[in-house]
Amino acid sequence: SFRLRQRARLYNIDTTDKFLGFNTSMNVNEKVIKKALSLSQKRSVELMCHPGVNTPDPGIYAEWGMDWDKEKKMIIDHLAGKFS
Repeated sequence: SFRLRQRARLYNIDTTDKFLGFNTSMNVNEKVIKKALSLSQKRSVELMCHPGVNTPDPGIYAEWGMDWDKEKKMIIDHLAGKFS
């Protein structure tokens, strides 16, 4: 990651300082969002999440255990100021 960031900067490609969500993919929760918000006070942070709408038949994604509604709710709750 560090080497890629350095190489990108050689070509004037901006990157975020921190990336969150890969290890918590499909399970973004209040703790993850609070961490992102805390880190973003000092540097740029990218948060990977998959907000959306669950479907009755998730098809090929069923085995992943995705909960798009939950991740969408976390983002909306943050924007609504339900946690800080």
